[in-house]
Amino acid sequence: MSKYTYGILAYGSLLADPGEEIAAVTEGRIRVTTPFPVECARSSNCRTGAPTLVPVPEGCGAPVQAQILLIRPDIQYDVVVGMLYRREINRVGETDVVYNEARQQEKGDPVLVKTVRDLAGVPYVFYTWLAPKLDVILGADWTDAEKAETLATLAIDSVNRKTFCSRRDGIRYLADAIRYGVQTPLTDLYKCAVLRLAGDAPNLKEARRRIARQKGIVPEETR
Repeated sequence: MSKYTYGILAYGSLLADPGEEIAAVTEGRIRVTTPFPVECARSSNCRTGAPTLVPVPEGCGAPVQAQILLIRPDIQYDVVVGMLYRREINRVGETDVVYNEARQQEKGDPVLVKTVRDLAGVPYVFYTWLAPKLDVILGADWTDAEKAETLATLAIDSVNRKTFCSRRDGIRYLADAIRYGVQTPLTDLYKCAVLRLAGDAPNLKEARRRIARQKGIVPEETR
């Protein structure tokens, strides 16, 4: 039995950047597989339309490699949930912002915090749930190649001066997911489509730089 009561399931941007609040109370990580299928099936307004990983219905994605962020044992339930919620809505550190499930349920596009019980020995593992919104990814009438092309176009369109400098564009998001071993049914085709649309770039880092140059953004070599 784990000494940890609470954990946070990370399979997207949380892997590379959990945010200051969560990072400060994380004492370790456990490799797991998500207990639900995942795919890049949501276009994120916070990332200028970049595709992001979300839970999807059976048959539309696959379980992916993930990590449980082990939360310090003295941290209480509502504090963990609040930190995760604020991280999802880009309000990290604003402790007056708290999670209210009833209020979220009233919204047309809610940000929900859900729980997996007893995952890898951790009694309560929290994750954020956002609805998949890219119908082309969920639809059966599109080929995987067409889906990948759609994702690549969204990722490239998401690159602007703000997202590039803050590393919140879709190409960076894809690269980070791959670096942490997250592999969905569309990942390889999606990556190949980005490289091709970026002039047959040799890798995603170079693709990102090329797109930034095309848009008049001066890339920082360290990014």
